[in-house]
Amino acid sequence: TTDTFKITTLLPNSDEIDIGYAPSVTTTAGELTSASVQVDTSIVAESATYTFGLTAGHAIELGGKVEITFDADYDLAQVYADNVSGNAGATVAVSGNKLIVTLGTALAAGEAESLAITGIINPSYVKSTDNFIIQTKNSAGGVLDEVTINGVVTMVGDITGMSAVAVS
Repeated sequence: TTDTFKITTLLPNSDEIDIGYAPSVTTTAGELTSASVQVDTSIVAESATYTFGLTAGHAIELGGKVEITFDADYDLAQVYADNVSGNAGATVAVSGNKLIVTLGTALAAGEAESLAITGIINPSYVKSTDNFIIQTKNSAGGVLDEVTINGVVTMVGDITGMSAVAVS
């Protein structure tokens, strides 16, 4: 939301004639024109690579950000700055249950991008995760576009190395 606008009319010598005020304006984010998530493994407690596909509704400048909010049951502690690929020079940071990708290459409006992030630990039990929220932001943190996409369903893994022995 902007501040209230002050409108002043002036004489040629810059003396004020009238002063008026216009109400503030509330802006809303655009929408990413497409977004998706793919995961290489959905087994509980496994380290996974999540690939987020998106098409920017607005241009995102060099140093702009893609912020992805995860379900609180994910473990993001093993995601390091260089665990992102798909955008040359990009880095990723963790902030609570969010991953913040800082773009190393600008994206034009309408340009598709696919960001693969490694080191994400799936929730430790079978569940349908909360939806992912993806926001694109300018380098100052202002929201450009946003979208919500469906979460994933984690699954049980195989139990290996087990054997049964008859007891007499």
